[in-house]
Amino acid sequence: MRPLDALHASSKRIATLAVVGEGPTPRTPATQTDLNRMRASYSSWTTSALDPAFMNIGGLFDPDSAPVTIFIDTRTMEIVAVKAGIDLTTAQVDEIVSGITSGPPLY
Repeated sequence: MRPLDALHASSKRIATLAVVGEGPTPRTPATQTDLNRMRASYSSWTTSALDPAFMNIGGLFDPDSAPVTIFIDTRTMEIVAVKAGIDLTTAQVDEIVSGITSGPPLY
């Protein structure tokens, strides 16, 4: 399942920021057209941003492993989990989010 579809199918309370870094061809920097195409499918429930060639957030992960889903505990802004690749299930999303919300912040 594509990561954004898995996130959208989750019953958990999730804030989502989808960052478009690559165009349709791997290692090609994304353009406004690529961002617009993604927004056409997901804009009703996710916030989106353009980061061509992952110039700003690329240091958080290996850009060659995109798409990457980064789970952040918003109470502490700590990165809790990073899932690379296209295969992410809603069950995995629910498990990670439950792990974050079931306990105190991990200061």
